[in-house]
Amino acid sequence: MILLVIVASILIAAITIIQFNKQSKEYHEQRLERKENHLILNLNYFLSESKTESLDSIPQNKINEITDIHEIPFELYGLQGNLLKSSIPSSINNFDKILSPEILIFFQKENKTRYVKDNEESKYSKSSYNLIYNNKIPIGIIHMPYYIDDALSRKELESFLMNLGIVYINMLLIAFVFAYFLSNYITQSLTRISQRIKTTKLN
Repeated sequence: MILLVIVASILIAAITIIQFNKQSKEYHEQRLERKENHLILNLNYFLSESKTESLDSIPQNKINEITDIHEIPFELYGLQGNLLKSSIPSSINNFDKILSPEILIFFQKENKTRYVKDNEESKYSKSSYNLIYNNKIPIGIIHMPYYIDDALSRKELESFLMNLGIVYINMLLIAFVFAYFLSNYITQSLTRISQRIKTTKLN
């Protein structure tokens, strides 16, 4: 019984952690896609309304305004990979001023419009790259760095696991007490039976 409680507690904790990681990954992927879509829609609307034909003609104050609205920084690159506009201050911008050949080659493939990669050396956990179109013609690439902050969710997970641990510790204590009394009862019963057998033999 005690072994069963221990195994059950380990299995539930493991399943909880796996499920948390899965849900967290799905949440951030969906959130990144939503922010991408909203930001690109806003940018496309500005391009169509202002009749701006090139990304480098977009005023910097408009870039900053879009960033403030959607609460995500972004950069605009030309199709050759050169940086045109950025809402990230240069003092904290650790991203390349020219896109890597890997990204440029990816967008040269047919029907490839979105590229996402994980950042290992940056505080931003993911970077997404999307083609920007004007009248259905690609005019540049938008880069959106995305920071995954799971601090609050992880605290909730730790709190849940701690409470789960307390519950199972109490269950173990109850199991130990139950096992102790059960073993005493069985021992006493066996002792009485043994004494009766001895008495019967003597008679």
